[in-house]
Amino acid sequence: MRPKQPLSLGDGLRHPGPWHPLTELAVGVTLAALIVPLNIGYAQAVGLPPEIGLYAGLAPVIVFALTSSSRHLMIGPGASVAALLGAGLAPLAAPGTEHYVDLALATALLCGALFLVFGILRLGGLVRYLSKAVLVGFVGGLATAVLTGQLAVMLGVRVGGGGQRWVGTITDLVQELPDSQLRTAVVGFGTVALVLVLRHFWPAVPGSLVALVLFTMLCAHTGLGDGVARVPSFEGGAPSVGIPHVSRSEWVDLIPVALAISALGLAEGLMLARTYARRHGEAEDPDQDAGALGLANLAAGLTSAMPVGSSSSRTASVDAGGGTSQASALIGAGFVVIVILGFSDLIAKLPAAALAGIVAAALLSLVGVPELVGLYRLRKAEFVIAVTTFAGVLVLGPLRAVVLAVIMSAFDVVRRASHPASGLLGPDTTQSDALMRYTRSGLPRMASLPGLVIYRFAGAMFYANADSMTGEVADIVASTPELEWFVLDAEAVVDIDPTAADALADIEAMVTAAGARFGVTRATEPTKHLLDHYGITPDEDMVFVSNRHAVAAYRALHAGRGSSAEAG
Repeated sequence: MRPKQPLSLGDGLRHPGPWHPLTELAVGVTLAALIVPLNIGYAQAVGLPPEIGLYAGLAPVIVFALTSSSRHLMIGPGASVAALLGAGLAPLAAPGTEHYVDLALATALLCGALFLVFGILRLGGLVRYLSKAVLVGFVGGLATAVLTGQLAVMLGVRVGGGGQRWVGTITDLVQELPDSQLRTAVVGFGTVALVLVLRHFWPAVPGSLVALVLFTMLCAHTGLGDGVARVPSFEGGAPSVGIPHVSRSEWVDLIPVALAISALGLAEGLMLARTYARRHGEAEDPDQDAGALGLANLAAGLTSAMPVGSSSSRTASVDAGGGTSQASALIGAGFVVIVILGFSDLIAKLPAAALAGIVAAALLSLVGVPELVGLYRLRKAEFVIAVTTFAGVLVLGPLRAVVLAVIMSAFDVVRRASHPASGLLGPDTTQSDALMRYTRSGLPRMASLPGLVIYRFAGAMFYANADSMTGEVADIVASTPELEWFVLDAEAVVDIDPTAADALADIEAMVTAAGARFGVTRATEPTKHLLDHYGITPDEDMVFVSNRHAVAAYRALHAGRGSSAEAG
């Protein structure tokens, strides 16, 4: 069951069993070890100062922990947030400037408002309408776009601004390869390799933190650090609180960016929360979690933090460590406070290439190659949608790619629904009430009994399949000599639109013109109501509860005719 009250406090903090403080403490420390490098890395990837990323691990995390229904979902800046934010802000201001920061904070506020609307209007269930193919392609494209930018940092080269398309970025990257810096590449790719090795062989070890500490020490105490760029320095202290300085027209310009971030964040976050809730047999409320994401982003925009969304890496880390509630998030935020207040001077010693490597390692799992291979094996049409969405993000940009993906998905749904399974009841009607022979290219030239046809149409009748249904019936009527009864098996007909109703009227007229009678069998009450509504009303003696009853009635009719002939 879902919680009855949306946006109630403390649901995510409730432990399903006894609370183990030492376990939660250890998990919180591990979470902080992920938050610090990832948040700084994603901030740098977008073109924001490091503290804007670190602050996203404070108030937003605390607010979400206090308001979420999920005990396991962790939040923070991620690949999708970074890609959409960078692509949306680059045309409006130069990355790294004070106004650029204000635009990022304003985007967080708009995201918060949109998430709250989703929660209040109880629109969390809309996530069910996003297909796996669209999500795989969209997230994979976003991850690839951000990954390309991180490759430039790992190689120590400069590419075009974040507003250009991926093709331009990759072209710049190839042209700059001869100028890449060997030491920077060793730090960057070495970080990726170390994180992946630790993740594979020792998943409980915080690989991001280990790699960051190791390469920071190597760069500080050996010649490896010569020429390797560091993270810009910043003064520690609490974040400033206030509304960002953005003009009215810029608020309007940011709405599409915020809408894209919140829509994708809603899909990713609620699907992740549902996955872990089912895994642990717990309740979750998608609308409450949408509202919690809204409050978290409002907190981000008001406390100098970049927008936040769900985080699969942080969530998986907490779950693997044995965390059972949002208490782990509160402990992790507490350790981030210690880093900001007491160790801000150490942040400036971090190699930018190592942070880029940490982000790149996190992004690799989001590119979705195994998922694409799986879609190719299972259903080619879904694979085409995923690949097209993937390419659309890179070539057209995230917003246009979303529109393209939705159009393709809708077209695929209509395409599949326009050719539902159909067929005739086989001649042996004694074994099963629904013994059908389905075909996709032509129907068998047979009838259940001489002069009787029972035709099954398995799906909703609507404008896209009305013509194909009429054509099939015309073929059946023309191919059945001495047709007497044409009976529609309507058990699988779940809906009838006006176009299909006209087609059914034409079919009834076609059957009547052939000198036969039109009947219906196994229609559900809603379908009967629709037929009556559209004026398609077979004679009372031609409405049957089952195919067997229809066959029995037809046989009884012929038996009666035979008896009358003998008597005569």
